[in-house]
Amino acid sequence: MKHLLDGMDGALARIRQRPSRLGRYADSVADFVVNAALFAAVAYRRGNRPRDWLAAAAGLVSMLLQCSLYNYYYVLYRHTLPGERTSLPDERHARPYPWDPPRATRLFQRAYLLIYGWQDRLVARLDRLATGRTFTLPPRRFMTALSALGLGSQLALFALLAWRRRVARAPFVFGVVLNAYALLLLAWRRRLLHQATHSEEIRS
Repeated sequence: MKHLLDGMDGALARIRQRPSRLGRYADSVADFVVNAALFAAVAYRRGNRPRDWLAAAAGLVSMLLQCSLYNYYYVLYRHTLPGERTSLPDERHARPYPWDPPRATRLFQRAYLLIYGWQDRLVARLDRLATGRTFTLPPRRFMTALSALGLGSQLALFALLAWRRRVARAPFVFGVVLNAYALLLLAWRRRLLHQATHSEEIRS
């Protein structure tokens, strides 16, 4: 339900052709609050000990980084298609739309940059390290595999863990399993790019 409602505001803005940077930042900040609350509940469920909070914090940071990895490629992929481009790979220099309230937009932009700004820059750097070059659009099969790290998939996984009464394992799942999956994706991206470069050299 949360994921359904989460996407309705953006869909409505696109239908009305009035995207909002305030809405974009408020949406991401709200996502952080929800995710932080989930891992706080996990820490409490695990025993409310300092080590439980440390494990929950590691799981939360991992979840955020995985979402940022997905969003980085998704935003750049969206920029190759027609339509609105409210989300940017680097939000530091974004400007409000004329209909956005300036003060509120700047406030939420600062909150966004505090939470996600360092992640966006880290993900961009990881991509450059993986590819050894400036950004090139990955193939669709990579994007499909990457979707497992999107917020919707992560919340579905959280719900599955809760349904199976295994929510206490969330820090391990997000901090170890999905981080390993993310690293495998970056390695695969490097391999795909190497194969594409090799094919171009053969054709030339």
